[in-house]
Amino acid sequence: MFKNINKKIHDYIQDNELSDDEIDKIRQEKLELFSLFDSKSFKKARNRMNKILNQIKDYSSVIQAIIKDSLMPYFQTYFSYLLDENIERTSNKLENTFKITFPKSIKKKMKIKKGAMSRINIRKEILNQIKVFDNQPPSF
Repeated sequence: MFKNINKKIHDYIQDNELSDDEIDKIRQEKLELFSLFDSKSFKKARNRMNKILNQIKDYSSVIQAIIKDSLMPYFQTYFSYLLDENIERTSNKLENTFKITFPKSIKKKMKIKKGAMSRINIRKEILNQIKVFDNQPPSF
């Protein structure tokens, strides 16, 4: 989804002669849309979406098109993971294992066996350090 939005915005900026202020405004609006996916509950995401829809005329035309064509029709689907805890946020198995969404650079490393194993070993080491510090009494 993010990749499609970024591509639409990039194409729009390339096709139109926009000032730096207009480009900054579009990027800010894009970040506002992306922040919807950081919501902790469906209700919060829905409220933020309603605020965006109430002010949709203030947004640039490319963002309006993205909201109307991509986000609004599939809102329930995109945020269903907030309603049902059995639905995963992402379909990437590695990300589900670590319970976070990785940046592209880490995803590339995880595609090879050596990269995945080093990530697992680092995670084990961190967990072992946490256990060691949790079992030690404070030394004052």
